[in-house]
Amino acid sequence: MRRLGLLVAATALALAPALHADDQRAPDSQPRPSAEPAHDRLQRRLERLRERAAGAHGTARPASSSLPASSASPAINDRLHAELSRKWAALAATRQARRERHRAALLHEVGGHLSEPEVKAELALHASRVADLARIEFLAQNARAGAERQKLLARVAKASERETARHEHRMARLLAQAAPAASNGSAPAPPAAAPSSEAPR
Repeated sequence: MRRLGLLVAATALALAPALHADDQRAPDSQPRPSAEPAHDRLQRRLERLRERAAGAHGTARPASSSLPASSASPAINDRLHAELSRKWAALAATRQARRERHRAALLHEVGGHLSEPEVKAELALHASRVADLARIEFLAQNARAGAERQKLLARVAKASERETARHEHRMARLLAQAAPAASNGSAPAPPAAAPSSEAPR
């Protein structure tokens, strides 16, 4: 649990300076349109980061860089950029369908217990953690290469397993506590299946 928090915090700290600098805009600049697609925003941000990295390190990237070697030619940069944008757009396009599938699974598994505050809090916490880990995994797969990529993916997989086990244990306890309370009430509680380990991203 603590390691998961440290992993998320370390990743956020590693990405924070670049992201924070991108979010600060000059006062005379124009505001962003609010209805802009997510993949367009990602493309602009990646382009700014690429320009900043090229300005800080010169035009050549060091051989020991952990990023994929994409400075060979502008055509390769454009191809990698387009591929990353396509992947991001594909995730954005299926987000609503995945959310509805997950909601239907939760209604089937947890049933009437979804209105209980402790169950809601646990489901929200689990969804937040799984989404953070999914974002870290997406970045590791698309912005890292070699041994560092494999190491980060292994850490994310281990943290995901740990979070899933914690969530299943907590949900089992919450549903077991709710079962005796429901048997004292007028309506019997529906049988609860094992909670889903998938959360919307």
